[in-house]
Formats: sequence, structure tokens, C-alpha cells
Amino acid sequence: MSSLSNGPGVIVPAPQPLKPEDRDAALRLFDSIVEQFEPSQATEKGLKSVSLIRLMKEEVSDKDSFLELFFHFIEQHLGGVSLDAEPSIAHILTRLDNFSTWTT
Repeated sequence: MSSLSNGPGVIVPAPQPLKPEDRDAALRLFDSIVEQFEPSQATEKGLKSVSLIRLMKEEVSDKDSFLELFFHFIEQHLGGVSLDAEPSIAHILTRLDNFSTWTT
């Protein structure tokens, strides 16, 4: 495993790419979530959160890391995992596949 130095005494593991099938599934699910919730998002002080997240995904250079962060965040905030657990992206994608039943 390679790592990156982030200053004196701090080593940050280099991001690991997603498996192609996990990347494809994550992109499909992300796009479906955005497609469902972007049109109906409420604006707070002119900020459209779903649009902002979609634009961030389009602009980041490391899509795999962005997708992992996004889906781990969603999973954690839906009460699916404890702070100590680190489920695989494949597990999270399977669990979130029923998002169409979510409410805004």
C-alpha cells in the first residue's frame, strides 16, 4: 500500500480505486438520487444542496474517493453503521438501492 506524506509525522494512505463494477454501480445510484431529488429540492438562502453535490462530483478529479465519501456519509447518517464500522462500498450500495422509497 502506498501512502502520501501530509506534513511532518503525518502519513495519509493513498486512495484506493474502486472496483470497476462498484464504480459503475455508485455512479448509477448517485445519478439516480440526484435525478429524483434535484428537481424538488428546497432552497435555503439560494443554496441548492443537491445541485451543489452534483456539481462537486463533476469537478473533482478523484471520482472514486468522492463517491466513497458521499455514500459512507449517507450510510452513516441514515443510521446504518456505527462510527467504528467501515462497510464496503458494495454493501452500502446494496443497502441504499431502495432510495426511491425515500422522502425529500
